[in-house]
Amino acid sequence: MGKAYRYLVIALMIAAGVTLSSWVAAHNSVATPSPGVYFNTLPAGSLLPRDDDCSSRVRRSTRELRPANTQANHTPGVSCTQIGACSAWAKDLYVYATRVDGSFTGTTDEILQWGACKWGLDENIQRARAVKESTWNQSQVSDSTDDKKLCSSFGMTAPCYQSYGILQIKASTGPGYPDTYPYSKNSTPFNVDYSLAWLRGCFDGYDTWLSSQPHSTRPYTAGDIWGCVGAWYSGNWYDSGAQKYIDQVKQDLEDQPWLRRRF
Repeated sequence: MGKAYRYLVIALMIAAGVTLSSWVAAHNSVATPSPGVYFNTLPAGSLLPRDDDCSSRVRRSTRELRPANTQANHTPGVSCTQIGACSAWAKDLYVYATRVDGSFTGTTDEILQWGACKWGLDENIQRARAVKESTWNQSQVSDSTDDKKLCSSFGMTAPCYQSYGILQIKASTGPGYPDTYPYSKNSTPFNVDYSLAWLRGCFDGYDTWLSSQPHSTRPYTAGDIWGCVGAWYSGNWYDSGAQKYIDQVKQDLEDQPWLRRRF
């Protein structure tokens, strides 16, 4: 672009009341949050923020990077008390079962921020987890099976998919999981809320069973966020599958693909 042409474009923009910064923002596909406080991981055992506090602290995004998520992003979740699932969820979420409700709506990035705030977990780790699990697509499904018993456990007929949503919640692993479907599929905020509740419970030291898993390679300890990230995937503490998954999430955390124009 020649100098004279650049000056002409700028003059026309000024005449139309368009600033250079607003033009850049309008043509930038990056979901850049407004200024605010970054949500870091709070130490194990910390007092966690209230839902409404986190809703007010979310930094609003300039645009939705996944327009296909819009309906699911604006579908609130469900609390375990509404569907009688508290005792079942408590087997996996422990003290946090009654805190899960998916009571937030917004863009995909705003929902990830809200979940990170609510559960005291690093927001970019959650963005990176969502990249690895679904590339931020709430419609993502995986883990196809022909097992009629597994499929029927959550109201499906074989063959069916077992894992749903932006953070891939399994619907058929065991007791309690059927109660997450179809909310894990239909509601992005519920999907994020439930997954991060599990992650926080693991981080706070409630998943002691991980030490006795057959493929765990070291004793489970509280306060190890990466061990918990890996366990979400493999169900073991630093087995080979967990370590590979951890490395992939760490790479996405370093690359931050959600900041790219063509993410």
